[in-house]
Order: sequence, then structure tokens, then C-alpha cells
Amino acid sequence: MIDVIKSSKLYFFLDVVIWFVAHNLPILIGLLIQTYFDGDNTIFIACCVCGLVLIRIVCILIGAKVDITAQHKWANFMYKKAYAALEQSEIEAKQGEFINALNEDVNEIVGTISYMIDTACNLIYGIIVIVILGHIDIGLTAFVTLFPILAIGLNSLIKKRVEKYSIQSKEYSNRFSEELLNLLNDSRRIRVSGKEDDYSNNLDEIVNQQKYIGFRFSVFKGLFSTFSSAVTDCNLIVTIFWYMHFKTLSPGAYVLFITYSFDLSSLSIYMSTLIVSLQSTKVYIQDFYKKSENK
Repeated sequence: MIDVIKSSKLYFFLDVVIWFVAHNLPILIGLLIQTYFDGDNTIFIACCVCGLVLIRIVCILIGAKVDITAQHKWANFMYKKAYAALEQSEIEAKQGEFINALNEDVNEIVGTISYMIDTACNLIYGIIVIVILGHIDIGLTAFVTLFPILAIGLNSLIKKRVEKYSIQSKEYSNRFSEELLNLLNDSRRIRVSGKEDDYSNNLDEIVNQQKYIGFRFSVFKGLFSTFSSAVTDCNLIVTIFWYMHFKTLSPGAYVLFITYSFDLSSLSIYMSTLIVSLQSTKVYIQDFYKKSENK
């Protein structure tokens, strides 16, 4: 992964900077909203919030363009590496594996690098948010950060299971490519020897196994979203109870905690999904270099 990033360090840097600004502007927006409910100069604050929202929209538009360009640069580096390995290979049967690497593996790898940048910027945002909330009410902050940590922990417990199904899915995908390539290259011999049914049964078995593994993979990914979506509900209940019972929050602070409850929920989703993406990408990277090295 480091080699891929080094192939276009400039766009990697621009990607990080732009997404960092875009994802951390809501911190200023949230603080202005708190001031809006606790202060008097409401018109000026409302104008500032609108201005920051527009700036964030512009940053997201620019960031999307830079991100796509960066992904193209990284993908181009991997394409050249795979083509170089293909040119040096004398085994025509391996072409199917390289075609698979050029499509599925490359897209997965560059997509995860982009997602990692986005997640890292959101993680920094989450840390700053927790610090701000801690300065307002350390007790309530401890409660509302407990649920995202719990969700991330529960999701981490099943990451090995997700990795297992990711590896199996990849293996069956490679087997399908190999069987299909053999069927195309040796179609005449297979037809003459009357082995069409054998190849058809093999392909059907592989497809059925892929469906089964895909279903199990979807179930475990569904657990991630279930744990993470419950974070917002728990945080809202705790914040409302705290505000009504202890009466230590100002209206602005209360609104700020409610606003950040959704952000903390998103943070747990980002971190949980990142765990799955990293595990899956390890499989794709190992597979890609394995194909490139076995000439």
C-alpha cells in the first residue's frame, strides 16, 4: 500500500488537506450554533454558519475531484506493474488471473486508500469533538463516548470472521476465473471429449459457494451497521435525560450535545467499516503481488 501512495504523493497530500478542512469545518459550525442559542448576536452568527456551510460544500466538490484524480494515479501505477509482470510471463493461462487483478484487486486497493484518508480526517474530527464536549460536561461526555467505543469494540470482535469470508470469497472468485479460462481455451477438446457437464457442474458449485459466502459476509456486515446505528439513539436518550434531570447544560450546550450525537454515531460507523475494509484490502494486496511475482 505504501508503494501505491508513493506513486502520487502530491495528490495524496492534497487529498488529505482538503478532506481535513471539509470534515473539520462542522466543529466551527457546531460552536457557532451553541453561541446562537446562548448569545444575542443571532443574525451575524446565522450568516457565519451559512458561509461555513457554503465553504464546506466547495471543499467537498474540490475534494471529490482531487480524490478521483488520486485514485486514477494510484490505479495507473498498479496497472503498469501488472502489465510489466504479464509481459514477462510466458504462461498464457495466467492472463485470466492478471485480468482479474487489473479489475477487482486494483479497484479495491485504491478505493480503500481513499476511504482511509476520509476516515482519518473524520477520526481527528471526532477526537476534537470529544475534547470540546469534555470541557462542557465531563460526566455526560463520558457517557456519550461510551456507546461509540462499545460499538467499535463489538465490531472488532467479528473482524476475523469477516476476514475469513473475504479470503474465501476471493479464492472462489479466482477459481471461477480459472475454470472459465480453461473452458474458453479448451472448448473444442472439452466438446469432443464430452466433458461439458463436468465443467458446468464445477462452475455451478463455485457460484453456489460464492452465493453462500456472500450471504454470510452480508450478515456480518449487517451487524456492524446495527451496532453503529444504535449509538445515536442511546446518546440522544442519555443527553435528554441528563439535561432534564441535572439541569447543568445551557440550551446551546444541550443542542451541541444533540448535534454531536449524530457525529459520534457516524464516527463509530467509519471506524467499524474501516476495520472491514483494511482486512479485505490485505487480502487483495497479497493476491495482487502474488500474481505479479509468480511469473
